[in-house]
Amino acid sequence: MMRRLLSRCRHDRRGASAAEFALILPMVGTMLLGALDFGNAWSSRLRLEQAAQAGIEMVVARQGLQPNYNYALAEAQARWGSALTGSNLQSWLECNGVRQPTGATQCGSGEARARYVAISLQAEYVPTLKLGKIISGNGPNGGFIVTGDAAVRVQ
Repeated sequence: MMRRLLSRCRHDRRGASAAEFALILPMVGTMLLGALDFGNAWSSRLRLEQAAQAGIEMVVARQGLQPNYNYALAEAQARWGSALTGSNLQSWLECNGVRQPTGATQCGSGEARARYVAISLQAEYVPTLKLGKIISGNGPNGGFIVTGDAAVRVQ
């Protein structure tokens, strides 16, 4: 009798798919949440880039050289609208394709001159799916620093 019961259980497959589903579900769920987190991080990066580009658009709208471009950085920061972990504004002069030291205002006679303005914004993205020490970023809250930047030649 016991032998027949064991033989019948061994060949019965009705609960196998439910058991397999229960084993696979956590793995599939983790992969899905990971993909959603990656998409949200990518979206944050694109929004940062758009904010930096909004600052650069201010530079282009004012057409030409300015003594400083702080207004463009302020516009980019305002466009982001959330806390930033860092922001940077650079303007520089290139003579014959060579970047000049900070403060240089002129190129030598006959040299090709180009001036550039660049804005870079950094913000922290903290993932929804927290896997502790397995996946952690270098941000202040354990998230990942994402960067958006934009640049334009003004002369």
